[in-house]
Amino acid sequence: MRGKRFESEKKIIGGDKKSAEYKKSIAQNGPLNGDTAQRIADEYGIGRNTVKRAEKFAKVVGLLPEEARKNILGGNESIKQKESEAILKMDKPTQKKFLKEVESGTPIKEAVKNTWL
Repeated sequence: MRGKRFESEKKIIGGDKKSAEYKKSIAQNGPLNGDTAQRIADEYGIGRNTVKRAEKFAKVVGLLPEEARKNILGGNESIKQKESEAILKMDKPTQKKFLKEVESGTPIKEAVKNTWL
């Protein structure tokens, strides 16, 4: 949930970071509208990078087919940080190939190896 929250709040507060509005809001020592990841991290008593990793995990879980998503969220299967990053770096055709393998019942770790490495 922290990852989904960060993903949605950073878009609301930070925008695209390339817009003229965002560039105007940057003060000498950093953005005026604050660091969303740090604010959420402070709220939960965790590190800023943990929030960013949670966002990556949430994105990957969102890509997965329903059955694989249930396995991950139910604790029957796990995704390591390295695998999450690999899945997110895949181009669209490679991601589709990966998702087909996962849908056919291949464990996520194996599907990443088969399509990415």
